[in-house]
Amino acid sequence: DSINSTIANVPGDFQDEIGCPGDWQPDCLASWLQDPDGDGIFTFQTISIPAGAYEAKVAVNQSWDENYGEAGAQDGGNIPFSVPEDETLVSFNFDSRSKLLTIAVGAAGGVQGNITEQRAHWVAADTIAWDIDHVEGNSYAFHYNALGGVFSLGVDGISGSDFVPLTVDPAGLSDELAAKFPHLRNATVLKFNEDDLGIVRIALKGQVAVTAVDNLGQPVDATGLQIPGVLDDLYQYDGPLGVTWEGDVPTLRVWAPTARMVRLHLFADANAANAESVETMRIDPKTGVWTVAGTPDWRGKYYLYEVQVFVPSEGSVQTNMVTDPYSFSLAMNSGRSQIVDLSDPALMPDGWPEVVKPGVAAPEDIVVYELHMRDFSVNDESVPEDYRGTYM
Repeated sequence: DSINSTIANVPGDFQDEIGCPGDWQPDCLASWLQDPDGDGIFTFQTISIPAGAYEAKVAVNQSWDENYGEAGAQDGGNIPFSVPEDETLVSFNFDSRSKLLTIAVGAAGGVQGNITEQRAHWVAADTIAWDIDHVEGNSYAFHYNALGGVFSLGVDGISGSDFVPLTVDPAGLSDELAAKFPHLRNATVLKFNEDDLGIVRIALKGQVAVTAVDNLGQPVDATGLQIPGVLDDLYQYDGPLGVTWEGDVPTLRVWAPTARMVRLHLFADANAANAESVETMRIDPKTGVWTVAGTPDWRGKYYLYEVQVFVPSEGSVQTNMVTDPYSFSLAMNSGRSQIVDLSDPALMPDGWPEVVKPGVAAPEDIVVYELHMRDFSVNDESVPEDYRGTYM
């Protein structure tokens, strides 16, 4: 195709400074514009142009027969640019469709990357997999905020964050991780230094990102992180969740390892406007489980969790009131969870203890019914008319 067969060059009065035999040489490949991803945007970057005022344009296929200057015009005027000091990065970008040449001095053509996307995967406490082509000389960093604040990405990279270096592991993913994440088998693998692993649990409470810079320290790319893998690695838990009972005393547990704070709001009934008490919950840092122990009089009451957590889609720390994902009972329309004991005889239908479950030869013989209260009783004449189709 025409894009991939094009040889574009950027001749100008700077070429002798970057190794060409002279200036305005359309066939000198020291200023070759390249398009490795085939998107039609050809680029060339250098820090070898000394301070001064210069001009340039684009020549195609190593001759002046086809050339483009100001405003993308064929045979158009030279495009001026100035370099403020030695070793300043100059980026030439040529759009082969519009024929426009843009010259950015001091930055690599704008912001590199997007930290609101999550294109990298944090697959284990010490391992990140990123589908980025590693170039020799590039270096990488992990960004977080120990105080829970958010950071931003600009032309000079990420600002407002703490960060630690990451090291490329040429061996790639371990066999175990490659089996768990086969779609990342060929990704660039980045490792934390062992001395930096202490920040991992802190970092998971807030915004996280990774960056790549080239051998000149110029930004190459940046992205947010998907974290399910590291959560599974650090916070495996197979214990009880929701409401459990020790005699008459309930204990409530919720798995929320990334939450910064969780509190229990206890309500006298399903419709009470205000909580009768707000209880602080404590986290087990090894499991990510938040716990609060109640008293016998909590039986039958309703509750919500107040959860403070960083929300990537919002780019900020949010406080939400939510029901218990491990609820055993919910108020109408699932507005609140209820503290119940499923072994309480008061909750059992008549004759429940005497029911004998039939044997099942194989799991596939099990029949599961989904029961909707309205449809179950709305036409049942044995139910008082006022109660048909209701929870009563």
